[in-house]
Amino acid sequence: MSATPRIAAAILAAGTGEPQRLRELAMRVCASPCERVAVVLGAGAGAMTPVLHGLPLRIETNVLWSEGIASSIRSAVAWALRSGCDGLLLLACDHHRVTATHLERLIATYRSKGDVVASRCVHHGLGAPAVFHGTHFGRLGALTGDHGPQVIVGTTPRVVAVDWPESELDVAA
Repeated sequence: MSATPRIAAAILAAGTGEPQRLRELAMRVCASPCERVAVVLGAGAGAMTPVLHGLPLRIETNVLWSEGIASSIRSAVAWALRSGCDGLLLLACDHHRVTATHLERLIATYRSKGDVVASRCVHHGLGAPAVFHGTHFGRLGALTGDHGPQVIVGTTPRVVAVDWPESELDVAA
C-alpha cells in the first residue's frame, strides 16, 4: 500500500432512484478526499446519466443490474481495480443524507487504521457506507444476488466502526 492509501468511491445507483438526490450525493462524494469517483448505474441509466453531467466522475453501467446489488458491487470493484486504488468506499444512492463530514471521518479512520474495513455503526449494527481495503476486493467481487457489503463487514474480524448515531436517517423512507 502507498504511504497515503488511494481511495476510490463508488455510488451504487442501479435502480431508478431520484436523479436530483443522486446528483447532490455525487457532488459531496466528488468533494471528498477520494482520488476517483464512479457512479454505477443500471435500470435508470438513461434518466440518471444527464444529471451527473459535468461532475468529475466516471459512469459505470451495470448491464446485470437485475441480478441484485452484488452485480453493482462487482462493477465497482472491477472499476476500482482498473483505477489502481488501494481502497474502495461503497455507498448506496439512497444514502443521500451522508454529509461531507461523514465521508471525511470514514476515510480518515480508514487511512489511520490501514489494512481494515472501516464501516459506520448505527443502532442496527455495521453497514454501508464502508471503505474496503484492496485485500477484500476478491470477496466483494464474489458476492451474488442481493448480498451487499454488509456480508463482508459482518465476516471480517478487524472492522473499525465509525459511529454515526444520526445515520439511521440516511436512507430514504
